[in-house]
Amino acid sequence: MKFSVSIVLFNPESKYFEYYKQYSKYFDFVYFIDNSSVVNEDLEKDLKVNKNVKFISNSKNLGIAKALNIALDLAKKDAADFLLTMDQDSIFPFHDLEKIKSVLIKKANEKIGIIGLNINKKEEGEELILKDWLITSGNFIFLNNIGNISFNEDLFIDCVDTDFCFKLSKKSLKVYYFSNFFIKHKIGNPTFHKFLFFKFKSFNYSPLRYYYIFRNITFLYKESHRDPFFKKLYYKTRILWFIEILFYEDYKVKKIKAIKSGLKDAKNKRLGPCQLNLV
Repeated sequence: MKFSVSIVLFNPESKYFEYYKQYSKYFDFVYFIDNSSVVNEDLEKDLKVNKNVKFISNSKNLGIAKALNIALDLAKKDAADFLLTMDQDSIFPFHDLEKIKSVLIKKANEKIGIIGLNINKKEEGEELILKDWLITSGNFIFLNNIGNISFNEDLFIDCVDTDFCFKLSKKSLKVYYFSNFFIKHKIGNPTFHKFLFFKFKSFNYSPLRYYYIFRNITFLYKESHRDPFFKKLYYKTRILWFIEILFYEDYKVKKIKAIKSGLKDAKNKRLGPCQLNLV
């Protein structure tokens, strides 16, 4: 079976450039989808030395969903069986890849849409754990099972992964993650807090990211006629995250203004890239 991988780039840091070269050693097809506003000519030249690498330069930020759809199309044209989706700063455990492939091949004919990797940790218990949805990075998409399911480009960024998994669930395709294999991945700029007996973390995203998060989950929840699939994330975002921003994060005013704009745009079904000047 053929394994492909996509890495979406957006102004990547040079410290990862050598790491990117490793993908071509382990995967049949490698797709770098570059959403940077500046063309990374030197990086493209270095990576395309290997014949199994394709480097697609979009010359501007077309959003994570568009980049992933480009990768899906490339993988299907190459007749790949699986597509691994990776963020530019996520670190994949190449030393575990043969074990991971073995499981994926055994599960290839089951009603599965995605098997992802754990995030930053191993867990005890079952090897595969059923999940409603997973973040984009570290997921093996079962290309022969998903049919014409694709990523919603109107969302641009954020909740793109949630929406994709929702579509899989509507086709009765399951989503799992490996308990014992994990990627190294940073989510936001987390800070840890304690209130009474509760410990929690806030992610300290930028106002722009909060705009997209609140806009998109609100839109998806309402557009799906309040489907239970989105309910937990919707209320977690609307209540818990808002409280964390209000009491534990900096730039509260900017973030709350961005959230209000996101909620307004969700109500008016105004999607795509944000048209506001948010930092």
